[in-house]
Amino acid sequence: MPSRLAHTPDTTAQRRQFRQTGSMALGIVTIAVCALILLLGVRTLGRLHVLDVALPVAVAVFAWAIFVRPCVVLTDQAIVIRNLVRDVQIPWQCVKSTQSRWNLKVITTGDAGYGSWAITSQRRRTPRVQRLGFGGGGIMPSRAERRQPIDTAAYRNAPERPQSAAAVAARIGEEKALFDQRPTDLGTGDAVVRVQPAWWGIAALVGAVVLVVVGILG
Repeated sequence: MPSRLAHTPDTTAQRRQFRQTGSMALGIVTIAVCALILLLGVRTLGRLHVLDVALPVAVAVFAWAIFVRPCVVLTDQAIVIRNLVRDVQIPWQCVKSTQSRWNLKVITTGDAGYGSWAITSQRRRTPRVQRLGFGGGGIMPSRAERRQPIDTAAYRNAPERPQSAAAVAARIGEEKALFDQRPTDLGTGDAVVRVQPAWWGIAALVGAVVLVVVGILG
């Protein structure tokens, strides 16, 4: 059975965080818009109703919990998966393999799987000329060029997006290989998967609901 998550001290140089750009941008934009709504409300109305304050704050807190906080962190000792309501720390000794079909999933030596909310599969990058349909002889493609099928081989061989599940899984594979090459006497920490509730995430989700209820009743 997984035990509770223990804090593992790491310097900034030892930590490598992965978040997907789209989710991160959506969260930051949502928080910024909520702050702007509050600011404009204060400047134009002078005094805001409880709902006028509670709703933007609730949306901002919800966006932080859903889009900003979740991530995958690689340290020298373990993989840390931060999800909505649960955090998982998987020591490198316990890592068996990864999966990336729908989202990143780390499989342990005990055949348990731990998925990441933050890292999902993404479409590969396609060459710009194919994506836009530009022809080789001019800016706009000819009728014959438009009828040509897309080069599926080029798509399959296109690089993965840096924050995609496949790319992060490949990075985990590289880190695992480096860990396995270390001398055994340099291994730190115990080989136990640790799980605990994500208290900050839970508090943010519950707080957002409470703010909405208070705003409506107030």
